[in-house]
Amino acid sequence: MSEVAELERKILSTDAHLGHEAVLPAQKDDLNTPVIAVVGFVSAILTFAIVMGLQATYHQFANTLHNEQVVNMKSDVTGNILSAQQASLNGYGWVNKEAGQVSLPIDRAMQLVVNDYSTKAK
Repeated sequence: MSEVAELERKILSTDAHLGHEAVLPAQKDDLNTPVIAVVGFVSAILTFAIVMGLQATYHQFANTLHNEQVVNMKSDVTGNILSAQQASLNGYGWVNKEAGQVSLPIDRAMQLVVNDYSTKAK
């Protein structure tokens, strides 16, 4: 080997040790950017739709649970009052015995009123 070749080899090896490497020629960027953008956009839309669907499901479940536990819950007092009202509407009994006032089932009372008004109309 000649002295010049030897010196070039030493210089190149020292430059490689110092972090100076030969610059490579530019390479073509082979990323498909439009496809990446579309996939990212579709992923964002799907994520948004899933989050909104989960929120709607949660709120529907929470409303159903609230209605079952709070709105539709009948207390014992309300049940007793309703039972007493149903009994007075659907049963016979005395309201005032001395005055001759009686309590009849509401259906029978409506029939009597209709009959009374139909006989008066004739």
